[in-house]
Amino acid sequence: MSKLFSKKPNAGATIQAQEEAPRFERVSWTKEPGLRQLYFYAVVLCVASATTGYDGMLFNSVQAFDTWKDYFGNPQGQMLGLLGALYQIGSMISIFFVPFFTDHFGRKVPIVMGCVIMIVGAVLQGCCQNLAIVAWLSFGTNYIPNEWSWRIPCIIQGLPSLIQLTFIYWVPESPRYLIAKDKHDQALAMLAKYHGNGDAQHPTVQFEYHEIKETLKLELEHKNASKYSEFLRTKGNRYRLAILISLGVFSQWSGNAIISNYVAVLYDTAGVKGSTDKLGLAGGQTVLSTIVSISMALLVDRVGRRPMFLASTGGMFLTFIFWTLTSGLYEEKGLDGARFAMIFFIWVHGIFYSLAWSGLLIGYAIEVLPYKLRAKGLMIMNVCVQASLTLNVYANPLAFEHFTGHLWKLYLIYTCWILGEVIFVYFMYVETRGPTLEELAKIIDGDQAEVARVDLDSKHYSEDHVLNRSSTEKVSNRAV
Repeated sequence: MSKLFSKKPNAGATIQAQEEAPRFERVSWTKEPGLRQLYFYAVVLCVASATTGYDGMLFNSVQAFDTWKDYFGNPQGQMLGLLGALYQIGSMISIFFVPFFTDHFGRKVPIVMGCVIMIVGAVLQGCCQNLAIVAWLSFGTNYIPNEWSWRIPCIIQGLPSLIQLTFIYWVPESPRYLIAKDKHDQALAMLAKYHGNGDAQHPTVQFEYHEIKETLKLELEHKNASKYSEFLRTKGNRYRLAILISLGVFSQWSGNAIISNYVAVLYDTAGVKGSTDKLGLAGGQTVLSTIVSISMALLVDRVGRRPMFLASTGGMFLTFIFWTLTSGLYEEKGLDGARFAMIFFIWVHGIFYSLAWSGLLIGYAIEVLPYKLRAKGLMIMNVCVQASLTLNVYANPLAFEHFTGHLWKLYLIYTCWILGEVIFVYFMYVETRGPTLEELAKIIDGDQAEVARVDLDSKHYSEDHVLNRSSTEKVSNRAV
């Protein structure tokens, strides 16, 4: 294995990268106009994730509507799985063209294309006539005594994309993309506006600009083109590929796909029969998970990435142990108290999942990827997410049928799988807190990292594989 993958970067590599990173002054984004704008635009971009989450919760919620079941013939087993998997199947097709548009036309063009497709799809879905914040929205529309009880949530599915289209014009383009396309003035202007409050000569702005510029130049001189084959060329990149695949698979195979898409079935097996009760429980669990996700996002730079992944994955493993036990007691022994424990552990699982996997999935992937592989790396991870979710969503209804009356056996399979996730995360996931995006390459690649050297004191910008920066150097903490 050591010939295929680089050894797991030890703590020393992370510490070295952190020590060689510039010393940043502590600033609050709430007091910096540029950062406040940038954070707002970051929220706009993150709305894209709501479309996937909305789709999963939408499919989950409409299964509780009797009007939806009657209209579509109460789909079960294979048909139910196919309906749930169609979104993911469509998502996987994007691998053939999204990286091309991203690398050639910028990061904003694919976002606009995706938003348009999502809005059109939402309208068509809401108006369909045959098979050819959603939990609470569904809770409200549940009281509509006709087909619009499920058609309205389907149409509202296009709202996140509409929000993005409204603000995307003002969202700044990636400075790394601009520099890669020789638009240096635009890149410097972007960094100055949002990282230096308009001061292009600010030390932070100059440091970021020259480090990005020289690192991209270094990559070009070494003829490291952005190709998928690059992920197999070096040990460090093979290590990154393993991390990306694990992020995609683990984020969907940790039991969360059952809850996101079939929680109505889970509550049904726990003795909750009313659609209003099911939707109310689903809505409450969604609100709790949202609160946990936001709280952890605010603490990520204090706690670190690795501890959060370990706590999240380990917590889900322990939760599934007790979930399996209580499910077995209820299904096999008929203990009424066990069904309430099952509902409790469904909520607890959502809490642990939200500790890391909800908020760190994209961020951690970006941090382990160099610029040249970032677009394609994110696409690889997204394909793994959609492929894993497709298999999960399609197979789970079949598993429900197979294990009818004995679902604890299905939960036991998940328990064993999540144990494997815990082991993988413990030995493979490294801490990435501290260094800049360019310098993070040193944590995985070590001395072979292609990172430019920037010496602000002498105003000399050179190229090297390793940064040698004085520990007394200070620039303000406006880097993203």
